[in-house]
Amino acid sequence: MFSKKLQSVVLFVAVFIATTGLPAYAVDPGIVTGVVLDNDHKPVAGVSITLSASTGSYRTVTDRRGRFRFFGVYVATYTVRIRDAGRADLLLLDIAAVPDQMQDLGKLELPNVQPIIVGRTAP
Repeated sequence: MFSKKLQSVVLFVAVFIATTGLPAYAVDPGIVTGVVLDNDHKPVAGVSITLSASTGSYRTVTDRRGRFRFFGVYVATYTVRIRDAGRADLLLLDIAAVPDQMQDLGKLELPNVQPIIVGRTAP
């Protein structure tokens, strides 16, 4: 059988885990999803989507229906960058990934604005 000391340690660890809960990284990661539309509310395919946080980043592109979905997103607060060639980027700040749930960002309309380039121009 187990010694009394070992039984006490196992009991202590079990009580500690039960009362403090598991750390955030031990829960199932979440899903972040959305749809990218143009100014005419039509889906835009091939748009680059990036989720960035201090813990890491995820990248994908929209499908032909403008949809994107990130699986396995760990609990953190993210910045979402939506980038399409020839348009200004769309940034979403402070997007929280929720464990075991889907975070739907809904319909995201890309601005119909050319990017502003700051710097030296060629003569």
